[in-house]
Amino acid sequence: MSHPYQEPAASVSQLGFHPRPEDAGMASPRPSAQMSFQEKEQFLPYQPGSPYSAPLHDSTYPPAAHNAPYQSSYFDDEAHSGATRGAPAAFASTRSGAAAGAPKQGSIFKRKPWLIAVLALLAIAAIGGGIAAWKILSHSKMDSDKGVGNNASANEDTKPNSGTSSGDNATVTPVITPLARYDWRDPNNVAYGINLGNWLVLERWLDEDWFTGLCPDCEDEWNWSAHLGNNAVSTLQQHYSDYIQESDIDTMQSTGINMIRVTLGYWALIDTPGEPFVNAGQLDRLRMLMEWCHKRGIYITISMHGMPGSQSGDQSTGLRKDFGVEGTSWYTKANQARSDTVIQALATWITQQQNYSSVIAAVLPVNEPKQFAGNVYSDDWQTAIQNFYVRSYKTLSNIGMVMAIHPGYRNGQDPTEWGSYISSNNMDPNLVIWETHPYPGFFPANSDEDNIISTVCQLGQIHNNIQVPVFFGEWSDLSGITSPAWLKKYWNTQLAAYSSSGGSAFWTWRAKNSSNPVRALTSNQMSRYDYQFLLAQNIVTPPATGQSIKDHVSSLPNNACAGQSRRRRSAHRGERMARLDRAGGQ
Repeated sequence: MSHPYQEPAASVSQLGFHPRPEDAGMASPRPSAQMSFQEKEQFLPYQPGSPYSAPLHDSTYPPAAHNAPYQSSYFDDEAHSGATRGAPAAFASTRSGAAAGAPKQGSIFKRKPWLIAVLALLAIAAIGGGIAAWKILSHSKMDSDKGVGNNASANEDTKPNSGTSSGDNATVTPVITPLARYDWRDPNNVAYGINLGNWLVLERWLDEDWFTGLCPDCEDEWNWSAHLGNNAVSTLQQHYSDYIQESDIDTMQSTGINMIRVTLGYWALIDTPGEPFVNAGQLDRLRMLMEWCHKRGIYITISMHGMPGSQSGDQSTGLRKDFGVEGTSWYTKANQARSDTVIQALATWITQQQNYSSVIAAVLPVNEPKQFAGNVYSDDWQTAIQNFYVRSYKTLSNIGMVMAIHPGYRNGQDPTEWGSYISSNNMDPNLVIWETHPYPGFFPANSDEDNIISTVCQLGQIHNNIQVPVFFGEWSDLSGITSPAWLKKYWNTQLAAYSSSGGSAFWTWRAKNSSNPVRALTSNQMSRYDYQFLLAQNIVTPPATGQSIKDHVSSLPNNACAGQSRRRRSAHRGERMARLDRAGGQ
């Protein structure tokens, strides 16, 4: 079906950032930048060394209680069985018994009777120790059998024990060595990332057959959850288990991925009375991913895709709306207050994840907020977005967390308009990155190779317009050109351009074809969003083993921006670093 939204004329200068219209005759539900209008409690203690240890912001809006713990049995299958990681080793406990033989008359015991008292005391101590060891073993087994608290639903192979110690209940907490703090300003640090779309926030178009097989007429997670009712939690838990497994992280690591962008909905963090959203253990799954990534030295960024009231009306927020009719309720006073509570809850949760929190490189408080209804931009909404980032920055910076800013779609995503925003709001440039989501070859489909390349090369220079690193948090290999040679050239050119500052994350790890595409795209188009497909087709050339992303990018063939990028990079590097240093001294 064709899309009713007509993009404003100003979009010609938006450098390929389009708010989700699609090519003629087809509706496109996502990736994140494609707009469609029709369409939890046993927290583990903080350990010394965590980069996120500062006191929490005393928010105006108190943190909401987490949703009630849920019962989960799907980890009991063979694929997820295993001993609890960090559980104490079995104790070798032997109860002392009688002496092997009675001492002879005139023995040492007769000569030194005080030895009998000493040996008796030792025997009593041994018996007591055996009993204590037996109690510890029994307690440990009970905990292992039944699980403790909310984190009992996490993968047992990777779940550390509680750090508490109290009498017979004493357990041992393994020390988790934190990863080095991720430095976005280090020119040698380049994110070579991947998105996990459709994992913790459902997106129909990315696995349409599965989604509609459970709810044929549903467009988003809100209605899907309402339709499934009491079955929603167990179905989501199975989806989380099937969609992303540890073997996927192994594959990512083997292809050079060093950053994973995870989408999250507010319903995983606060209670949602009167709403159909369910807490199916999303935070437990995120914790499990953090452990997997910690083991491999991979970092994570968290994107709040779903916020109260739906910040864009897109299905990727969990609640799809027709802006021409419904508008958005994210900007209401009540939902702004709820959103503040969401960010506070997330910050609190991060500080409670031991040193596994060191894998989190940044948090995007709101993904792709929309400042317009129909074709009419709202200055009030623009102000509301900027004020929300100020409040979110205060909360996140108080735990030392980097905040990403996505500007929405007012005048595109070029940061020029926001140039003075960071300094004027006293934000530490070491704790802020600029996030942008370009799709220059599509929305609508673009078959002009020169035009696409020109746009990509310009995008590679936008970091010169702002004093913080730029992270290209979403992009794809989709355009109106389909030749294999172009697909490889387009990939290499985009990757190189988007690595000019903080790096990028491709959208997405997995995009499944549909046998009856409605919100999904055609099979060929879906494949341009599927990293695994592009990898299998040799369109993606992964970095060589041990090769830095910076060196990999500089060696890519068919990089159409290579000549001009080298010249511009040489001219701007000194200026950019000087500007960052000046900003850091403010």
